[in-house]
This record gives sequence, structure tokens and C-alpha cells, in this order.
Amino acid sequence: MWTIEAAYVDPRWLNGQDPHYDYAFLVVAAQQQGGRPVRLNQVVTGNSLGLAPDPGSRVQVIAYANGMNGKPITCTVPTNVVAGYPFEIAQHEDLAVLRI
Repeated sequence: MWTIEAAYVDPRWLNGQDPHYDYAFLVVAAQQQGGRPVRLNQVVTGNSLGLAPDPGSRVQVIAYANGMNGKPITCTVPTNVVAGYPFEIAQHEDLAVLRI
């Protein structure tokens, strides 16, 4: 079990639940494993924090579909912005993915 030491949220979310600011950052305490401190990022992987790409930028979308033998389906698509949110829509013959 990992212990959360601190949580940070945008004040615009706290004050009005504006969905554009619906995110949080957590500080996770190290654990003792084998007599030494181990940080969470040494044990699991995650996504890197970054900025949304400009509209029209091409990005690779990866998805896993049932019935595809557990293999990822990938495609490269341009990004778009709807109501202030960046997103991309990937289409494959067996699935469509909306990633926000």
C-alpha cells in the first residue's frame, strides 16, 4: 500500500468544478523494501506529463479490442479541439476510440 503525502488541485476546480481544471497531482511517499527506500516510479510505469498537442498535430493512438488476440491496434490521427478539450478519434475496422 502506498501512502499519499499531499494532494494538489487547481483552485478553479475547487471553486466551481470547472471541468477544464479537473485534475490533481499526488505526492506519494517512498516505501521501505529490502531495507531501502523505494519510490513508486521505480516500481510501476506511467505516462509523462506534457502539454496537449496543437490542433491538427498527428498523434499515435493505441487501443486493445476484445477479439483481437490481446494485441494492440494502433493508428495515427490528427488531434482536434471541441469545447476547449483536446481529443483524437481513431478508427479501425473493429473499433472506434475517442480519447480525451
